[in-house]
Amino acid sequence: MFKWIALAFVAGAMSAYQAQEWRYGAELADIARESADALVRAHEQAQQRQQSLQAALDKAEADKDATLADIERMRANPERVYIRATCPAVPAAGDSSGETDAAAARPDDAAVRNYWLLRERIAEVTAQVIGLQAVVKECTK
Repeated sequence: MFKWIALAFVAGAMSAYQAQEWRYGAELADIARESADALVRAHEQAQQRQQSLQAALDKAEADKDATLADIERMRANPERVYIRATCPAVPAAGDSSGETDAAAARPDDAAVRNYWLLRERIAEVTAQVIGLQAVVKECTK
């Protein structure tokens, strides 16, 4: 009789141990599933942020290229650019040599170079600032 009681006790302990193992296994599986879901969500969010940043950088690059193209277009059509210039000295009214005074107002070459260099740098800095503002906006979301 003692044998049967001991055998029943051992069988009960083994079944209780097995039930506990199944319960812990189920809890571990739930934790692993939740961790995997959180990792997938974090990866998707990182990809979305990366795509939005890339789109902002692409837009800034396109704006910079368009601005540089505008500068080149203005260089090709200088008659559309208005800057301050002075005319050369006109001879006195009594000194008529028979030639017309048709000297065109034109800045010196250094002023023209400096003007275009300034315009190009302004456009470049503006494009950089717009791009950086977009990056900051994306990072602060």
